[in-house]
Amino acid sequence: ADALCQQRAEATGRAGEFVAWVSAEGDDAYCRLVGGHGTRDEGCGGVMEQPGPGWVSTDGYPLADDLAGLEAGLVAPLLADEDGAPLLGRPSVHTGTNPDGRRRVVGDMSFDCAGWTSASPRVQGSGGIASGVGRYWSAFYSGGCDREAHLYCLER
Repeated sequence: ADALCQQRAEATGRAGEFVAWVSAEGDDAYCRLVGGHGTRDEGCGGVMEQPGPGWVSTDGYPLADDLAGLEAGLVAPLLADEDGAPLLGRPSVHTGTNPDGRRRVVGDMSFDCAGWTSASPRVQGSGGIASGVGRYWSAFYSGGCDREAHLYCLER
């Protein structure tokens, strides 16, 4: 997913390092965003760099000033994709991630489409909605992995 984010960023003329806001077993989105690896509870492999000066949408709206703001939830909805094309309705975004950047797990059940390898309606995934603010940007729905959805790409 990170490679896809980097490819799409470069294709639209954006410089920098981009990572996907998705989590899987042993790999929290938060850790990749701060330049580490592993899980947040285990210290992200000892690397905890603060990413850039906040995030803005491709159409220029401020989304979050810093990591704490990202965890608290976006302050504005995402209304355009990486090309600036409008996102209509309530577009789903695969994350498998709670707003604090940790992998979404409830009891013994994970919500990451079997490590993002399954498109089965019988396997569970979760995500947010691009038009969501607050925690809904990252954690809004759960359901079968056959759901077509977008991917959040954040500059690290």
